[in-house]
Amino acid sequence: MLSHKRRNNRKKHRRTRRKRRSQGGAATKEAVIFIINNNAGFASVFNFLCKIYIYAQKTGKDFFIDYSDNWTYKYKNGWHDYFKTLKVYDPSAHYANIEKYSHAQTSKVPDYTLGEYTACIKEILVLNDDLSKRVQEYIGSIGGPYKAVYVRRGDKTSGHAKENDPIPVADIMKITDISKEDKVFIQTDDYSVIEEIKGLLPAENIFTLTPQASRGAHAENIYALSPEKRKEHAEELFMSFFVFAGATRGWTDNRSNMGRLHKLYSPDKVILYPIDPKSQNISSETKIDPGWRSLP
Repeated sequence: MLSHKRRNNRKKHRRTRRKRRSQGGAATKEAVIFIINNNAGFASVFNFLCKIYIYAQKTGKDFFIDYSDNWTYKYKNGWHDYFKTLKVYDPSAHYANIEKYSHAQTSKVPDYTLGEYTACIKEILVLNDDLSKRVQEYIGSIGGPYKAVYVRRGDKTSGHAKENDPIPVADIMKITDISKEDKVFIQTDDYSVIEEIKGLLPAENIFTLTPQASRGAHAENIYALSPEKRKEHAEELFMSFFVFAGATRGWTDNRSNMGRLHKLYSPDKVILYPIDPKSQNISSETKIDPGWRSLP
């Protein structure tokens, strides 16, 4: 006969096994890891991250981020230098299966709808308390409702990484309904855009977080910055995104990953340019892959 102690131990082990089976158990669960790398700018990498996040949700797998090399915008804690969401993968965790994806390495994952991307972005693109407070203070300093325009320059429109021809600032402003009485926030990586717009609108109605020294973002230049300067650049970028999102109406470049991110975050009040009737009335059920191409 079993001793009292051994019977209790067996009962304890059976209870533990039953509990693990009922909870799924770490050993039976699956995980998805998105590796944040230096292959592209923030919005490009983030669009792919969203795709994998949606995939993890739909398949019931745990989602984590991890890093290869030194992420372009890392100061001390990487993603959590700026945002409140997402967990970093812990190598000591035990999973039955782990899938890894990274920028542009998502071909086995299906496309998802605009509505699913919008929900994903709202859920995970959440600033930390400090940056969120600074955004609200800046919006308050504008002093009332405002409109917004995003103009991408830098290596997107020049140099060896050029993808698009720049659209003249005057032509961009013509497609908006911005008047000289409107307050307007400009998000751009090139302060010369601000200088041009000041020739079209009253200077006191123009707002931007772009430093005067900024003359177009180039990936190589960002990589070469000190961690402190990278942090400054990243904070300006992320704060600008959320100030843009606070506008009553915005115009953004559909050829840019950041432009598509604007549209996905605020589909009802952001207008894409170049103007194309197909891209102005996109159903939330439209399946898209914004990391690869312009919105249809």
